[in-house]
Amino acid sequence: SYDPSKALDKYQEKDKVSGVRLYFTLIRQYPWQITLSVILAISLQLTGINAVLYYAPTIFENAGFSGSSSSLLASVGVGVWNFL
Repeated sequence: SYDPSKALDKYQEKDKVSGVRLYFTLIRQYPWQITLSVILAISLQLTGINAVLYYAPTIFENAGFSGSSSSLLASVGVGVWNFL
């Protein structure tokens, strides 16, 4: 399996490159992985998922979950799902 720390160690030991040079080397080596990561981060910001998670207990309470503990538990479930 792939271990990113070994890849970084390899580049740093081989050339003693600066951080900027290492950054561009990794971009050239893994372009679609980095592009996908950046697109995912930007889309999460643009969709407003942070606002949904912030107001999740209120949203679940208005949706019919009785009590604050069950709505809070439901929002924890949403947070875990978002993490996965």
